[in-house]
Amino acid sequence: MSKLYEYANFSFVVSKDSVQVAVEASNIVERLYKAKTRPEKACFNLGLATGGTPVLTYQELIKKSRHGSIDFSRIETFNLDEYLGLHPTHDQSYAHFMNHNLFSHVPIPSSSIHIPKGYFPDLEESSLDDVVKKECEEYEKLIVHKGGVDLWLIGIGRNGHIAFNEPGSSKSSRTRIVELTKDTIEANTRFFTDSDCSVPSRAVSVGIGTICEAREILLIATGANKQQALYDMVFGEPEHCPAAWLRGGAPVHVCVDESAFAKLEKHLEK
Repeated sequence: MSKLYEYANFSFVVSKDSVQVAVEASNIVERLYKAKTRPEKACFNLGLATGGTPVLTYQELIKKSRHGSIDFSRIETFNLDEYLGLHPTHDQSYAHFMNHNLFSHVPIPSSSIHIPKGYFPDLEESSLDDVVKKECEEYEKLIVHKGGVDLWLIGIGRNGHIAFNEPGSSKSSRTRIVELTKDTIEANTRFFTDSDCSVPSRAVSVGIGTICEAREILLIATGANKQQALYDMVFGEPEHCPAAWLRGGAPVHVCVDESAFAKLEKHLEK
């Protein structure tokens, strides 16, 4: 049985383990999807994350698709980020991750899948940043053109980063090239153990401002190593914990396991 806690615009759903967290998170997606798509032609705009944390949630969403409770043909997706310099078919690109863990298992049209472009093979290094900047601006325009994101599904890094918005990121930041911190690179090294390259040092990421403009946000976190980041999200300084910029804005549903919530539990009432 999950426990519920409320604080400011945060709603915490605390579950026993990561499996139950995924179930709760997928139920939130389903509920908001159904609320938005009741009109016959309505479409649900869903922001998506990568990394180890959301994989179980994607498995639950695949089940819901197969059971008919979510129709992915009525969903448009927008990913948070992509490594700069990896081909979309590279086994560690986020395009490959999404296809492997979600898109190839649900009936979603390729035209409804939107991922920041991070691969520009024919560009010289001197012109790369200018071209990527224009691509980032187009990504922002696309989100607006599609009516905005109904729900961003995000994770949180050990240093409080959301997407690849590292400490020091501005609340008004938009989709852009970001330099990854040593901590984030080290955290992602485990995904590159069998790869033909090391973790890229740069990525394309939506900004904090982009995330905060979503109608609602779903943050998933599991494991004791996320305790401090979650605590700082609620009580810390945004300059040091980017997730703290979520305070006071759109509703944030936080699905966590007991180990990740342990530090916050002492400071929040049910």
